[in-house]
Amino acid sequence: MLQLTAIILPGNTTYSKALSWSSSNVYVANVSSDGLVTAVSPGTAVITVMTSKGITATCTVIVTAASTPTPVLPTLTPTPIVTQKPTPVPTQTPTVNVINIAVSQSTVYLKKGSSATLGVVPDTDNNSKVKLTWQSSDPNTVSVTQTGKVKALKAGSAMITAAVDNGKSVKIDVIVGGKAATSISVKNPPMDYTMTVGDRLKLDISVKPANAQGVITFVSTNVKVVSVDAAGRLKALKKGSASIVVEMGAKIVTLSLKVK
Repeated sequence: MLQLTAIILPGNTTYSKALSWSSSNVYVANVSSDGLVTAVSPGTAVITVMTSKGITATCTVIVTAASTPTPVLPTLTPTPIVTQKPTPVPTQTPTVNVINIAVSQSTVYLKKGSSATLGVVPDTDNNSKVKLTWQSSDPNTVSVTQTGKVKALKAGSAMITAAVDNGKSVKIDVIVGGKAATSISVKNPPMDYTMTVGDRLKLDISVKPANAQGVITFVSTNVKVVSVDAAGRLKALKKGSASIVVEMGAKIVTLSLKVK
């Protein structure tokens, strides 16, 4: 593991100091909401940290293969076989390993009285679903249900935490305030982008103003060709074409994609 530290300058800034961390390839290295990097498999990944104002910094992480030790087999002593009635073996629930928790937005602005479901997706080593536990640092300002639905109750802000049983968690800063979105666009990939079957890509979305109210949602017009999750991550499944509809408030943008 590797602990990364980001320093915001100047130190007396009045803007939110909430940071969001992300990995360009969670199958090589993933990063927690506190900047702790965990190696997953050999390869290269770029770790990005972003402030609530959209300022970013990056760090390239290279994961190398570790040598595999030769197992030492113990000497076994034969045990006499005793005939007895078999004891029933209780059914055990298989352990699910969560390797990363992805989010669509690290900071969300909401109009007082409005509700929204946060885009949070846990990644597991076997693609199984896991339960998230949700908590608000100030439920009198922003409440949250156990399905990730938040409601802005009064002016202020609250840190919403989504956690899984193995200790991994992610934090989203929810601020009651902001302004209505005036525009939304896809910064990456470009329009009419071509993917290859098996490719994975996280959409880079730009909204204006920086404190635009609402959460970003994603829908694929052809989920058999390209799938998209609530965190805005694409996966090319088979040859064909699809469009990804990105929406925030009353603003919508559509990205056309092809898979070869």
